[in-house]
Amino acid sequence: MPQGIANINFNDNLLADMARDYLKKYYDHRLKPVWLTRSDIKKITGMKSDKWIRDHIDNNPYVIANGLKFDVTNGTKTVPRYHEEIREFLKRFGR
Repeated sequence: MPQGIANINFNDNLLADMARDYLKKYYDHRLKPVWLTRSDIKKITGMKSDKWIRDHIDNNPYVIANGLKFDVTNGTKTVPRYHEEIREFLKRFGR
């Protein structure tokens, strides 16, 4: 049985776009920052008061120096977020 050669034409721009989209989705997923909310901090520490969280965690020199807390704008409201690494710091406030 004779074997033939098949010519397959690729659209280089389409192929490059597909590869770029795939890599963007892959890296966005893999490198997505992991963060915690104020509710998560309350659950971890067992504290219910926003004031306590602000006084003892948000304003802690270690948290500030290491950038463990950051603010994000949620529409018109600014809300606190915490980097995943804050878990080590919070162990001392755990239940």
